[in-house]
Amino acid sequence: MDQYEKKLVTGLRRFENAKLVTMINLLMAIGLSVDFSAHICYHFDILQEKQKEIQTESPIKNIKIFEQKEIEKRIEQILEIVGRPMLEAVISTIICIFPLFFISIEIIASFARTVLFLGIIGTIHGLFIVPVLLTIQISLLKRKKAAGLSEGNL
Repeated sequence: MDQYEKKLVTGLRRFENAKLVTMINLLMAIGLSVDFSAHICYHFDILQEKQKEIQTESPIKNIKIFEQKEIEKRIEQILEIVGRPMLEAVISTIICIFPLFFISIEIIASFARTVLFLGIIGTIHGLFIVPVLLTIQISLLKRKKAAGLSEGNL
């Protein structure tokens, strides 16, 4: 067993003592938070494909797509399309799990804490971090293409 395998086994041993309910809650809450970022990436990709057609209507909420400042415009449109529903989803989730904090059963309290924490983290990632990373990535790709590099070298 080499050192990397030992580190992997040592890292996995931390989860041996974790409660099964906590692990299930963690997996479910991660699924909820990843959903927000997935919607942002999906709409970013759709708008990137549709942007080639000047002033055509998007199938999403009849938003017009223009060529000017394409990346910033795309991010703005994505936040118009997905931002409010994301905020509504996390707020309604927090409202729904809020009463669970007053129940003295540890499993339920663990569930409420996990969903609250990962819901907020997922929303922050979906609304702020993912759009910034997408903008940086597209800007870097455009600079490399402008410099004459082929996509195979990226």
